[in-house]
Amino acid sequence: MDLGQFCSLLEEIFYATTEKCEPGPMDIDVNAVRKLIAQRDNDLLSLYQTVIGGALETLAPEAGTVICTATHNAKYLRWPTPEDGPVQLCQFGPMCVAATYEGVGTDALGPLPAFKTPAEENDGVAGPCLMCLRRDLQVMFDRMAAGRAADCCALVPFSNPANKPNGYKSEFLVSPYTDPGASGGAFVRYCPENLQLRLDHKNRWFLDEDHIRYTPKN
Repeated sequence: MDLGQFCSLLEEIFYATTEKCEPGPMDIDVNAVRKLIAQRDNDLLSLYQTVIGGALETLAPEAGTVICTATHNAKYLRWPTPEDGPVQLCQFGPMCVAATYEGVGTDALGPLPAFKTPAEENDGVAGPCLMCLRRDLQVMFDRMAAGRAADCCALVPFSNPANKPNGYKSEFLVSPYTDPGASGGAFVRYCPENLQLRLDHKNRWFLDEDHIRYTPKN
């Protein structure tokens, strides 16, 4: 299953598992919702640390799984500039989760480039950006854990290294190994609050993953 097929599967799962409710007037306290989301993320992080702990250090992806290192991912966490020439952008366009980021003295930066694994970089097919893909993966596995998508089985088409050089800290990874409804490798969970918007040496905006990347101990 390639990345495009996997993204289509995600859309089908979301459609099949989304609860429907009757429309009506609602008064939403946005700040309260944000606090609940922050608390949820903290609780999930504690759960991953407790259940998975250091086990990800020895877990290897299934044979044939494409490895996406932190260096590879960094290419897709930088907003393109005119000097880059034509770039395929996230398929969600203005609805891309990264589209509303604003640099200092700039308007909204717009969508990030469409993410591609090393095996698909030359296929010419546009899909979601890395941030949207992480969000969708997170939602899918949260629903699996809650029993709302218990009958689906998804093979994550890539793996991010865990607790290894050019990889990520295990506490920021979701592991399909802990869920019987999925297979594949561990992947970075959706955690935009742990990324920093920065300028590189060429004054290009990018999302810095330094906080979640693994640094070998001396």
